[in-house]
Amino acid sequence: MQKNRWLYTSSYFNDGRGYIREDLMANVNAQWEQAHKRDIGVEIGLFKNTFTLSVDLFDEYRNKMLLAPKSVTFLIGQGIKEQNLGSVKKTRY
Repeated sequence: MQKNRWLYTSSYFNDGRGYIREDLMANVNAQWEQAHKRDIGVEIGLFKNTFTLSVDLFDEYRNKMLLAPKSVTFLIGQGIKEQNLGSVKKTRY
C-alpha cells in the first residue's frame, strides 16, 4: 500500500505482483486542524522590585485533528484515510 499523500483523492496502484489495487477511500470532508489559545500574564514588582510576583495562565483547545480510524465495517471492504476525529485540551497554570 502506498503512503497517503492526498486525503481527498483515491487512486489505484500496482502491488508488485501484477495486480492493480484500489488505494484507501478518499476523505472528501478533510479540513484543517483548528486551535483556540488563550494566554494571560501578570507581573508585579514591589519596593523597587525587591518583591516580585509573576502569574501566567495558558489554555489551548485543538479540534479536527487527523486520526486514522480504528476499525472499518466489513460493508465498505477497504480502509479509510485519516479523518478529522481528534481533539485535545491543554491547561497550564
